[in-house]
Amino acid sequence: MSLHMYCKTRCFGTATQRVLFGSFHEHGTRDMILVKNSSLEYCSILNISGKLVHSSFEQPAFGTILDARPLKCEWADDQEEGAEDDGDSGIKVATDAHEDDRGNSEETRGNARLQCLTRKGHARINGDHVAMLISDYGELVFCTVVGEPEKLIDFPYALSSTGRFECVAEVMLGKPGLDFTTANKKLALDPWSRAVAIASYQDQIDVLVLKPSMSRTKFNPVANTVSIEETGIIWHLEFLHTKSNQRDRVLLAAIIYSDIDRVCRVVLYNIDTSNPEAPSADLMGRLPMDQKMALPVLFFSVPFYPETLVLVTEEAVLIVRATDITSGNVFLPGAVMGRTIGHHLCTAYTLCANESDPRVYLGTTEGQLIRLDMHDLEAIALSCVQKVNPIGQHIQALDYLDLEDNDGNKMPAMALYTVGEGTNSQLLAVTDDEAIELQAIENRAPVMDAVDESNAHTAFKMTTCSGKDQDAQLNTVTYGCNTDLMETVPDWNGVTNLWTLNGGEHGVFLVGSSCYDTKIARVHNESDGLISTWPAIATSSSTIHAELMYPTCHKTDRINAERDALIVQVLADRLLLLDFESPDPLLVYHFKEGSKDSRTTAVFASVQHVFQEASHLLLCCTEGDQTGMHRVYVDYKNKKISRFEKQTDTWFAGHPSCFFADQFVLAFIGDYNGNLHMYNTGMDAKPWKLLNTCSKKKKG
Repeated sequence: MSLHMYCKTRCFGTATQRVLFGSFHEHGTRDMILVKNSSLEYCSILNISGKLVHSSFEQPAFGTILDARPLKCEWADDQEEGAEDDGDSGIKVATDAHEDDRGNSEETRGNARLQCLTRKGHARINGDHVAMLISDYGELVFCTVVGEPEKLIDFPYALSSTGRFECVAEVMLGKPGLDFTTANKKLALDPWSRAVAIASYQDQIDVLVLKPSMSRTKFNPVANTVSIEETGIIWHLEFLHTKSNQRDRVLLAAIIYSDIDRVCRVVLYNIDTSNPEAPSADLMGRLPMDQKMALPVLFFSVPFYPETLVLVTEEAVLIVRATDITSGNVFLPGAVMGRTIGHHLCTAYTLCANESDPRVYLGTTEGQLIRLDMHDLEAIALSCVQKVNPIGQHIQALDYLDLEDNDGNKMPAMALYTVGEGTNSQLLAVTDDEAIELQAIENRAPVMDAVDESNAHTAFKMTTCSGKDQDAQLNTVTYGCNTDLMETVPDWNGVTNLWTLNGGEHGVFLVGSSCYDTKIARVHNESDGLISTWPAIATSSSTIHAELMYPTCHKTDRINAERDALIVQVLADRLLLLDFESPDPLLVYHFKEGSKDSRTTAVFASVQHVFQEASHLLLCCTEGDQTGMHRVYVDYKNKKISRFEKQTDTWFAGHPSCFFADQFVLAFIGDYNGNLHMYNTGMDAKPWKLLNTCSKKKKG
């Protein structure tokens, strides 16, 4: 079997899941890694040209990344490392010499669960932190950043050509996939770097006991493993901050939901790692929560109160101590959000850059930045700092900085990186009174629709609409060069469909439709200065489809075709025929006069096969609770709709799929009885000709 590369470059995703902050490339420096769904992006932090966060390089990942954490390591002396015997640990260790054996079969891989594989001869780890990643490939991977800085350019971009992520060790968790009992769903790290916990979707938690010191050149962090079986769905997993780094008291808490008795419990385990050869996990307590309690969305520990957890639900913030879990105390102190700051759905949290500061910042889906003041656990206070962009899965406090006002006075602030949800991520300077945006990091997710604007005379060019609500934006994607944001249209709220109308000398227009209205904008170029005409597009309601249709006589004459082209705009209850020069529609055709039952739900195919002087559209229409196909014929000579014909007697369950060939078009339609019908929809088929029907009997 041979492998072929079909694509050399691509545009990486912009949606960020987690931010890893630490020292990954050089000792003593501060940098961060943006963890995305299928890639890792390395960013340096330095104040240059008014920007603090600088992207150096991005690298695709193998599999889908599910969770990640930064591991702070204690490094042994190089001479001591050379005397270290990797085989002394209680977990089997392999090097590259064994990799051929482990990859021979899927069965071998599945049986090698929790086997630690050290990359022999890996690059020296120069940073203080190592990135830990789990993916659906069934592995826990330890990565470092390597690369020689280029001396000819500034430091933030010094790794743009030579930097890369290198895997230095990996732990095989099980077979690849999304099995419920495969431990690759959640990742938790002990604050003292004594252990790592990996949870499956339900029933299984694996704890990896880490060594007190590690080697920069022979990185083998795992000393032994402990498995915990806890029946139920594992919602959250977190290690507690203990008073000291004694290895006989490593506290692990989890929120377990039992779908049998429908009770949510906070479970606490003590992991004794004092003897790496025989670690143990002892149950300390199970604290049942109220069945009427709102869904727990965040669960984390705080360093300024040892052995204390914060539980954030959809309605309240609760304080859970280790003694509460062991004693069964269900009367937990806390604060109800609705009574102080209103109802908010929290999605992310971060501690302050100074971990002794007893304040926590919470982010919400609406973009509200909330400060949680925990100076007094019996009277915690919630306050809204400022509304920013909608916040996604993570917030990260970076460092402290000084801001200057107009008078030159310095004001202390904390740099906060917020991951945007459907909008740009932000670097904020947070003071006691406000949050000031220092830098916006582009986020094009989610992409709602795209149109191809390339032709035979230009390179590939695609325009996409992305984001949501007031943060929606248009982007141009090309190959051969970087993509830049050309323009942000602030009033295109909720646009979910996009079409391009290339009218030649009339200009190029973009038509966008939301669930309640339609927008139109001109794509500017150098010759747009004298253009003053706009198509009479209906904007008061949602558009199902919009496109240009050309007459038969100009099939090969592109210039005259653009001049005489007609615009067809399909709405839910009517069809409009327009041109570029008329201020009003040439024709408004209602699908069913005097009735509101017949509405168009989709135009599944725009057929450019021309019959004499008429083009046609295939419309997917509903009448009551049934769906059927109709064909619309456009008469160019008289600028009208010549016919509107029903094509099938069969009402079907959903939108059809189309297959285009040279002289005919095949439509595949499923009906309510589970049958698949294949029709010939060409111009010679009046009405459609049924070619075949495939039946599938439903079981049960």
